[in-house]
Amino acid sequence: MGGAAVRGEPVALVMLLMPRRPLEAANCPLRIGDVVPGDLSASRLLHGYLDALCPILPALPGVAALAARNALFELAWGALQPEEAAGPRALLLARRAAVERYLDTRLGHAGLTREEVAAAHNISLRTLARLFAETGETFSGVVRAKRVARVREELLTSDVSVAALAHRWGFFDTSHLNRRFRAVHRMSPKEYRARHRDA
Repeated sequence: MGGAAVRGEPVALVMLLMPRRPLEAANCPLRIGDVVPGDLSASRLLHGYLDALCPILPALPGVAALAARNALFELAWGALQPEEAAGPRALLLARRAAVERYLDTRLGHAGLTREEVAAAHNISLRTLARLFAETGETFSGVVRAKRVARVREELLTSDVSVAALAHRWGFFDTSHLNRRFRAVHRMSPKEYRARHRDA
């Protein structure tokens, strides 16, 4: 990313590396060699944000760093997205992808709330609910499913006790985990581990 060079003046090149998956989730698929069309004002805004963010990023606390990262993603999406393809639906997808990434980093916190997630993304609780309602889901249902999936993965790949897994992945206690896990897999975590380890 860079501006037009003036003859005789040095040119600064700024490179931003981003995972491809979040961009594709935001309906902004890019291929190697793509030329980004459109006005350079969005690119200039992104460039200014990067210049301001770089010196302070190491000192930002966790939640502020996550919010800064999410803002960076949204600015990059805006700079790379062709103007005619941008719209409410694409923005909704980009926000949902950002929220999903945030949840993945905070699943172990038992007190993960809608309020925290909405504040971290600078959106209202109503908008947060709408992000999940678009796919027929709820915030709490998605968090629950992600936590059960993490427990399932560790049951198969580690010897960590069920009680420790309940604590690690934000369940109130072992019985809470057992109920949630049984609702999905129709057996307790211990039964699941024994059956699938034997197989």
